[in-house]
Amino acid sequence: MAISSLLNSPGSSVINIVLKATDSYSPAINELSKSLSKLGKDFSSTSSLIKKTGFAIIGGLTSLATASVYTAAKLEPIKRGFQDLAKNSNVFLKELEKSTQGTVTQFDLMQAANNALLLGIKQDKLPGMFKAAAIIGQAAGRTTTEALNDITLGIARQSRLILDNIGIIVKADVAYEKFAKANKIVGRELTETEKKLAFQAEALFQAEQKAKALGD
Repeated sequence: MAISSLLNSPGSSVINIVLKATDSYSPAINELSKSLSKLGKDFSSTSSLIKKTGFAIIGGLTSLATASVYTAAKLEPIKRGFQDLAKNSNVFLKELEKSTQGTVTQFDLMQAANNALLLGIKQDKLPGMFKAAAIIGQAAGRTTTEALNDITLGIARQSRLILDNIGIIVKADVAYEKFAKANKIVGRELTETEKKLAFQAEALFQAEQKAKALGD
């Protein structure tokens, strides 16, 4: 990314502050180093150390500021997507934070929610799903984010294997039967879309049941 892009990107205020600090303190560091060197050998090593330390600090701050800019640039499209997909997004994000007990960053929460919403999982189902992921993930030695990714991917692919790996057992025939009964579908097979919805509903149900069994 070019310097001009960095200065105009989200989080650019951070790097501007560091650049101003560099401009302000670099001459001072050089002047102090020169003054100490003039005092003789006893101070020459001290002046060198001050100079190296001063510029190391500035370099570290610059690296930190640059990282902040890149992080902000990465966050922005995820945040916009979340605001577009979720109703009352600010309130909803706080609800997800509460569900996961602060174990997931806002970036990961929004990204996971975006994936789930795009998959067709209803927004009101997500707090329960995220809470279950936090409990199941902890029991399985996984992070909440990893558990969320497994649940979302398992539902998207209708993969019993992925869900089995974190202890969520989904039986397709049971899922289809429950869906047909709930929607009064008699005398025909479920369509592919209905099968996906049936699998999704059963996966979410089993995730919540697993979380309860582990000590909801």
